[in-house]
Amino acid sequence: KRVAALKAVRDRQIDLFTIAGAPALAESPHVPERYWLARALATSRDPRAQALLLRLLEDPALNVRTMALESLGQRRERAAIGPILEFLKRSHEWYEQMYAYQALRALGWYQARSR
Repeated sequence: KRVAALKAVRDRQIDLFTIAGAPALAESPHVPERYWLARALATSRDPRAQALLLRLLEDPALNVRTMALESLGQRRERAAIGPILEFLKRSHEWYEQMYAYQALRALGWYQARSR
């Protein structure tokens, strides 16, 4: 039921922070709930959404981390560039590196030319 609700929140672009207890789903033991939480946070206008997405970058589940990266890119807040670059430095998964790069490009970041 919570996953269905998070999907509806995302589809209807409802701000998750208007729903009591919704951000607490970041601590859910269920990966699908954390995954859809990350996706739903993309449309939130609340400044706490970016902080919660950055916290989800440390999630043990690869799919949650990639959705957090995708949502950070969709939010278009350039302040996320630094934390995403730091995330890339410690990432060992090509799949999440690809999502990080796509998020960076969506935020207007360009890689410096090689010398």
